[in-house]
Parts: sequence; structure tokens; C-alpha cells
Amino acid sequence: MSSVVFQSVGDRRTRVTLIGPPRYAEFYSFKRLYLVMDIQVEAEGISVRSPLRLDPVAEVDLPEFLDSLAADYRGWTGVRDWRADHIALAASHNGWGTIDLRWTISPDTPVRGWRLTLTTRLDAGNQMTNLAQGTRGFFADCQTEPEDA
Repeated sequence: MSSVVFQSVGDRRTRVTLIGPPRYAEFYSFKRLYLVMDIQVEAEGISVRSPLRLDPVAEVDLPEFLDSLAADYRGWTGVRDWRADHIALAASHNGWGTIDLRWTISPDTPVRGWRLTLTTRLDAGNQMTNLAQGTRGFFADCQTEPEDA
């Protein structure tokens, strides 16, 4: 699987796409092995594509986070957060069968001074379950041989 698309219910223009396949790369400046891929955010009038680095040791993995949202499809109170590198994801359930995923993306260096926030609204049932399963499959396809970055 080379991509996973988080498409808003009822809004074909608003989506977040993880573009792969994910691969391991060693970043010598950090002296760590990271899982890398691209993320693309699209909405009316904007399209941003950025590299995404995930530290497989320090961060809760995204498939696990999405699995927990799908398991609690009936709802929860408050906001659940996931963060990696320069991407943050905040999930809230409205109690009426949809989950809002608020994506915040900033440049990989804070000096650049911009930030993009976009919300994708997903069906809490089948759509969330399918996305969680699709994301797990996306990461299962990752290349296991490290690359130099």
C-alpha cells in the first residue's frame, strides 16, 4: 500500500494523505534510525506536502493511536493527542457518530515561522475502522533496510 487517505465526510476537497512506502533512514545529525514518508494536506485553495519523520522508539505509533479511536467509536470525552516530528493530531468525538481529526503541520525547523491546521471529519464507525486498518497495512509495507539521509 503506497498511501493512506484521510478524506472528510461530505467534503471531497479536504484530505490528508500519508505517502509511502514508509522506509527507515538513518539521520546522522540525530544519530538515530527514523521511519520516513511524506504527508500531503489538501483543502480548498491549499496543498502542502512535507516530509514526516517518526522516531519508532520515542513516539506512540500512529496505527496504535488510530486503532484506539476506532475501538472507541461510540465516543469519548475530551481530546486525544498524537504528535511526531512537526505533525500534531488531535482527535475529538462529537457524540453523534463522527470523529474530528485536527492536523497541525509546521515546518521541520521553527525558524520558517508558519503553521497549517486542518480538520478532517470522519465517520466513527466503518470509515475510522478502515483507516486504522489501512494505516497499519501502510506501515507494515515499510522498507526494513536503513537508508542514509
